[in-house]
Amino acid sequence: MLCLVATQPTLSKARGAPYLTGDADSGLPRVFEETATGALFLFSGSALSTFLSAICGIVVANLLGPELYGIYSLAFVIPGFLIVFTGLGVNAALTRYIAYYKSRGEDGRVALLIKRGLLFTTAESVLVFVVAYFLLGELTALLTNRPWLVELVRVILVLVVLQTAFNVASSILLGFGDAKGCSLVNITLQLFRAILAPLFVILGFNVPGALAGNAIAYVIGVVIGFFSISKHYKELNLNAGFNAYSLREDLVLMLGYGMPLYFASVLGSLNDTFRNTILAHSTPSDFVIGNFNLALRFTAMVTLLVTPVSSILFPAFSKLSGNSEDLKRMFTYSVKYSSLLVVPVSVFVILSSRELIIAVIRTTEYTLAPWYLSLLTLNYLYVGLGSAVLGSFFSGLGDPGVYLKSMLVYTGVFVPLSTALTFLLGVEGLIASIVMATGVSTLYGLGVAVRKYRVKLDYVGVSRIYLAALVSALPLLPLTVILQGPPVVKLAVNAVIYMLAYLTFAPMVKAVNGSDVEFMAGVFAKIKPLKPLVKVIADLENMLLELFG
Repeated sequence: MLCLVATQPTLSKARGAPYLTGDADSGLPRVFEETATGALFLFSGSALSTFLSAICGIVVANLLGPELYGIYSLAFVIPGFLIVFTGLGVNAALTRYIAYYKSRGEDGRVALLIKRGLLFTTAESVLVFVVAYFLLGELTALLTNRPWLVELVRVILVLVVLQTAFNVASSILLGFGDAKGCSLVNITLQLFRAILAPLFVILGFNVPGALAGNAIAYVIGVVIGFFSISKHYKELNLNAGFNAYSLREDLVLMLGYGMPLYFASVLGSLNDTFRNTILAHSTPSDFVIGNFNLALRFTAMVTLLVTPVSSILFPAFSKLSGNSEDLKRMFTYSVKYSSLLVVPVSVFVILSSRELIIAVIRTTEYTLAPWYLSLLTLNYLYVGLGSAVLGSFFSGLGDPGVYLKSMLVYTGVFVPLSTALTFLLGVEGLIASIVMATGVSTLYGLGVAVRKYRVKLDYVGVSRIYLAALVSALPLLPLTVILQGPPVVKLAVNAVIYMLAYLTFAPMVKAVNGSDVEFMAGVFAKIKPLKPLVKVIADLENMLLELFG
């Protein structure tokens, strides 16, 4: 496989996961393996956390009934709105600088940044909480149009402080490279939500009980998160690399780095609000809007693959920010391996959207949602151009301004385009605007990465991945017509056939080579329940690679 990078790394043939090698002192092999393993743990944790969160929502909805569940949902609007004003990007700064200074042995600097980052985020979130507490009546009336909800909102308002603390704890753990710990903390939070919220409803506390269950679960999550951090903190050599920076200097450092990412996040939220507003004004049918929002929720299945990759690459690029050749190789391989996973999953979702939706929601009433889901999933096919990697790449290098500019490019394309196309074409026009704006934004980011940091994509290798994913879809086309039976069965059969086809065509078109198989098998085998299946797949891939030469 041709890899278009400045210095071609080699892959060792040692038993287990292969190592990317280049310069003798390169830190890439260790970082790349840690990154891949971390992404796998984050994916597993995200999948289980999402499942537990869904269980919590479904059980509480069934216990409360539609009206009370609506009230329960509205109570979260106020803390959700206020959390936007917390953190100010310091979370991302902590992830970046902990990874950066830790990789350079400056443990004393790491310890000081953790203390000051926690001090700032805690003080700022408490300030937001106090101001909101005294203005809660006005905020509740303004944002929910139900002033009588104010007493229920008081129960859950503490989430402003707790969720901020939880987010900071997760960011610090990622900075230490503890993806497993980060996942376990999130799973614990969602597990206690799924237990306590329904339990308090069953005990007769109704909506206040469900809200209190959520708050208590966050307290437990925060405690466990900081306990995990304390274990890493105790291992720091506080005298190593210590510099007497003032509190003001450290806050300027963290806010200077984090504010562009914060503004990009706020801009993303505004884009979502604009999307919902333009859809509401252009589409009189609530049925159509309901189908679109359901499809949007189902895209989370692909996001489950993308988010762990982006999250774990952030500290990884921070560790390598002093080595330009390692950065180039890391970028190239990150795009390739994320494409190997995301592209086939996206193609499968596009083709099996109807079976997927019906199998999950157990109704055929959402007739438009499968079509909308197929169109929305096109957005994830930009992964081969680095869409899952670029944000982490720039943030890890301490260049978050590029990410903000990418979001501005997205907004500059999306707002006028969606305004025109949604009124002309309806939901299809809105989705087309989203896909086109994402494409332009991704190309902008890739252009900056190529010009400024001299990275290169493995265009040949990535093209072969797309080819393998598309060719593997051919057997599914007649099956959608021929195969009869329950949607769950059809979905399972389609998934097995597509996976087998992809595992066959990927080595046939040389989308993967022996080193890729060895590396990915070594990573996935670290999850013990998967080890037997991973061995079977790896043996199959190696056999096909030998067969196809």
